[in-house]
This record gives sequence, C-alpha cells and structure tokens, in this order.
Amino acid sequence: MIYHKDWAVIICLVGGGQEINTGEAGISEWLHAIDATFSDWSVYISPNLTDSEYAAMETIHILEDKGKVHFSEDLHLSVSMRSFRAEIS
Repeated sequence: MIYHKDWAVIICLVGGGQEINTGEAGISEWLHAIDATFSDWSVYISPNLTDSEYAAMETIHILEDKGKVHFSEDLHLSVSMRSFRAEIS
C-alpha cells in the first residue's frame, strides 16, 4: 500500500447494480472499510447514494455522525455507459 505524507485524492467511480455475485456487500462495504481503516479521511459522495438501491444509508449515517461525509451533487454520474451506448446504436 502506498501512503502519502501530506495529502491525496482518491476518486472511485461506482454505480448501482455493481454487485454481480450473491453475497457481495456493495457500496456500503466500501464506506465501512474507509471508516474502519482510514478514520481520518473525509469522504465526498453523491447524495444519490442515500437512495434505497445502494443500501448504504446505515453506513452513511455512521460517517455523518462522525462528521466525515460530505455530499455534492457534482459527484453524481447520471448517465451510465451502457445507456449511452444503447442510445447511439
């Protein structure tokens, strides 16, 4: 693992329906891992992650209670590549 002494930005592009196997935890587990392993990180996410499709509200509330989560509409990717390609065909 690479550690940066001052600061860094890590960008993860995720979307709904990415859990491809039974038992995969999805986005909530990513957020839980950040909270458990990188407790000093600030997390910037789309407010759309609060939608029921992502099943991440419990973990988001934990991050909110700790003042670690920040919401930005600019982080929502509203068009999936599959939809985009389907329209071109």
